[in-house]
Amino acid sequence: MILKTFGCSNTKGSELKNRSISAWPVLVGKKLNMLVKNYGSTGASNDHIINDSIEKSPKTEKSLIIIMTTHPARVYWPVLDESYLFFVSLPFSSISYPSLGPQGGGTYKSWLKDHFNLESTIRYQRIQFKWCKELLESRGHTVCMFNWESYNNGDKEIIVENKTKTMNDICQDKPRGKDHHFLEDAQEVWANYVYKIINQDKNKK
Repeated sequence: MILKTFGCSNTKGSELKNRSISAWPVLVGKKLNMLVKNYGSTGASNDHIINDSIEKSPKTEKSLIIIMTTHPARVYWPVLDESYLFFVSLPFSSISYPSLGPQGGGTYKSWLKDHFNLESTIRYQRIQFKWCKELLESRGHTVCMFNWESYNNGDKEIIVENKTKTMNDICQDKPRGKDHHFLEDAQEVWANYVYKIINQDKNKK
């Protein structure tokens, strides 16, 4: 069985000296003695994470899948590049995004202003992750989901509704890089916690 991990830069291992040996997915894989495919992507939105996990987890390759959510205000935005359509994940706070071009960037900002609501987005993404988990499990995969942090101004709103702690809760006193990513010490602490939860889930079955 393969361990596949999906998330944003906090899963990818951004700002680590060598993420191929110290990112938390790699550390969890070592503890489980499993080959690791880390699909963490810088700037990924929750829509992006869900689509990636479904696209890259076919029935033919049974996996242990670990998904970690990101901030719900990131937007999975369509971009037309000459003859085909692709998607980029955009931070909610983006003022400009060069690859969108002048017209696309203006459309993006207008959409955020007129249509984005954090509370309804959180509720929608909860449903998306629930359906994603059900689909992946129907393909024969084992799926664990975690939250990066709680949102909505401290109201403890979370995307994945479970009783596990967030990475931010577990590692809040650990050093971070200049771009606010947790560094090596936190990766080890979080990997230990994830491994503990996985083993607890195994014992329940």
